[in-house]
Formats: sequence, structure tokens, C-alpha cells
Amino acid sequence: MRGIVVIDEADLHLHVRHQRTVLPTLIKMFPGVQFVVTTHSPLFVLGMREEFGGEGFAIYRLPEGEQIGAEEFGEFGQAYEALRETQRARKEVKEAVKAAQRPVVFVEGPTDVQYVKRAASLLGRNDLMAQFELRAGGNDSKMDAIWKAEAVIMRGTGVNTIGLVYDCDARRKSGRGDDARVGNVVRRFVPMQDGHPIRTGIENLFSRETLQKARDQDGDLFVITPEHPQVVGEEERLVPEEWKLRSDSEKQPLCDLLCSIGDESDFAAFEEVLEIIAEAIS
Repeated sequence: MRGIVVIDEADLHLHVRHQRTVLPTLIKMFPGVQFVVTTHSPLFVLGMREEFGGEGFAIYRLPEGEQIGAEEFGEFGQAYEALRETQRARKEVKEAVKAAQRPVVFVEGPTDVQYVKRAASLLGRNDLMAQFELRAGGNDSKMDAIWKAEAVIMRGTGVNTIGLVYDCDARRKSGRGDDARVGNVVRRFVPMQDGHPIRTGIENLFSRETLQKARDQDGDLFVITPEHPQVVGEEERLVPEEWKLRSDSEKQPLCDLLCSIGDESDFAAFEEVLEIIAEAIS
């Protein structure tokens, strides 16, 4: 059989083992066919080198069309950096849990830590805060890494309880599942405040009035999209008002401001977060 086969994103639906072994082996079975393949998989490139050696195939960087060696394939570096980051995060989590004398609770970001501590102070729950250590676990993907990797390693080993408390928008993202407890590792999600102008992040716990109070102090914190009609097909719908931080760099200034001017009523919704934590470490 002779001819040309063009495959876009050849690794897209392949298990990593198949990317490295099966696909290069399949290509080698057709020596009279020229395969033109796009990929982002360093494992596929590694498998091609193992199957064909250095002379049996060529790699071109797009869109430049420049021929490169396997070691220059950009995804090798990216994959390596991702692995290093994952290993670094695992090491930090292990060390934190091992050194802790109390249960450890991870929330997503450093501002989440500040908000929970301030809420506990205002709501008279400092006794609860004394029972555990509160740490920033990173974004929801990094929290997942703790759940999927560190939880498996630590569950059932007799170490302190590990609590993972995600922001309100994390639950609805595909594949994450619901609240769970496996051994001494607990995963919980902060409930979404329905009808709220902010629909992502821990800021969803603050009322519109509280956010307006912050906006009165600093008018550059938010980008606001007013309520407006939207036509979908033949149906007109009313899209509710939406508030978003101007950028991620505004999270810390907003946190500093609310922790400074906010009172017990502003942090009232955090009572449920504190109850979630209390249940998780019990």
C-alpha cells in the first residue's frame, strides 16, 4: 500500500501508553505510506524516536516550518516543567501535613485564608480556628492534585485529617464530583449564593451591598455588566447583572479592603464555611 495519510492531533484520544508505543508501531507497519501528523504529545515523539531512530522521521515546528530535533520539541520542556511543579506541590503538601500537630485544611487561595480567619474573628469562632491549620492549596486544579495524589498516599495512614474546601464554582466543573470523605481525607465545596452578581470565587460569599461598600472605597476594583436582554434563537432572555474583578491582581486589594472595613454582617455567609470546616475535621 502506498500513499499519504494526514492526521491532525493524532494523540488526542489515545492513552499515554498508546501514544508512545501503539501509534509509532502502527505507522511503521506501512513503510510505503507517508504519514503527516500534528501532535502536542512528547510521548508520541519519544516513541517515534525509539521506533525509527534518528533518521526515520522528521519533526517540524509550526507555523515556522523549521525542522527541529526531538529534544527541541517544545512540549518536552512544558511537560517537564509541569512535572516539576506537581512534584514540588506534592512535597510541600507532604511536609505541611507531616509537620502539622493538628488537622490541615486547604482552601484555594491566599485571600481565602485571610477571609476565613477574619470571618472567624468577627463571628466568634476563634476556638474553631485553634483546632486546625489553614493553608492555601492553590487553584482548583492544584486542589485536585492534592485530592487525587496526596489523598491516596495519606488516607488510612493515621496522619492528621486533611480537609480540602473548594470555592463555590468548582463543583459544577466537569468530572470533579461531589463532597467526599475517604479515610482521613475530606473534600467539601462552598455552596453557591444564588442570584449573586459574582458567580466565581470566594467573593460570591459577600452580599451585593458589601461589594458595593468596597466599590465605594475603590471604584476600579470591578467591571460591571448591567442586566440586559439577550436573544437566543427566537427567545429573548434577561441576563442578570454580573460583577467581575478587573483582573486577578485586584483580589488582594479587595481582600485587604473587606477585611479592614467589613463587619459581622458582611461576613455572615462565612458561617457556613466555618461549619463545613468543623464537620470536615471532626
